[in-house]
Amino acid sequence: MQNISIELTEKCSYKCIHCYCQMYSSKQQSMSAVLFSEILAYAIETETLCITLTGGEALLHDNFYEMYELAFDKGFLISVYSNGNCIPPHTLELFRDKPPFKIDISIYAMSDEIHNVITNTRLGIKPVIDNILALKVCNVPLTLKYVVLRQNISDLEHFIKFTENHNILNSITFANIPISIPAIKNKEFRISNCELKELLVRYPNRINIQSVDETMSCDIGNILHVTAGGLIKPCPVYSSPKILFNRKTIDEYVSKFRIPQGTVFCPAWEQLESRDSITMFLYGENNARK
Repeated sequence: MQNISIELTEKCSYKCIHCYCQMYSSKQQSMSAVLFSEILAYAIETETLCITLTGGEALLHDNFYEMYELAFDKGFLISVYSNGNCIPPHTLELFRDKPPFKIDISIYAMSDEIHNVITNTRLGIKPVIDNILALKVCNVPLTLKYVVLRQNISDLEHFIKFTENHNILNSITFANIPISIPAIKNKEFRISNCELKELLVRYPNRINIQSVDETMSCDIGNILHVTAGGLIKPCPVYSSPKILFNRKTIDEYVSKFRIPQGTVFCPAWEQLESRDSITMFLYGENNARK
């Protein structure tokens, strides 16, 4: 196993229009300290060096500080996925004194208006920017990931300039997988194929998509994702049988994590959208994959 992804909590300060967490129940579960310790023990047994702490918003777990410190002291390389909205001073000091391998912060806009539309909040982008700059001062390894949507494509250039001005690593991705809520598959947030093509031309070294004749690359089989409620999955978005984490039996199930035969695109994406529709989005009508 190359990496174990641990969803500490379903809680989040945002309600993003494109986020798969919309499919969660209203209970907003958080992982117990006992289960977290069990997962770390399993990681040690399987010689898994890298773990990812995610959510929801991982930093909203009531015991994030203690969980992070436990994993750090056991020698794991820790990646933290966050929206950057709330990083308390004591957590900032923790990251300074016991730095993670990296923190990935997802950015949805550079203006308050667009940020609030996407996140369904009134929090604005300023707290995120302030926390980013504070992490930078503390020399915490940091990558900012801009998630391109129809609503925020106009802010992309502002994001790139911000990261360049502050010498911060960045990546650009786009929200593509529909949100599946009973009887509804929402993809209204997604940019058009024409807009995608324009981005590929404008930022050829920043945005990549699977080429028409390229073999799909996927981490299924190389990572284990454990939900806040203790379910194991081959990746956070992929729908799979509901199996609870159990150190005694987990290897039997993990060994079965395989990319479904005949899969062309992301397996989780193909679960929610037809291959023809995905092809149209990525390549357009005149460059459809055969």
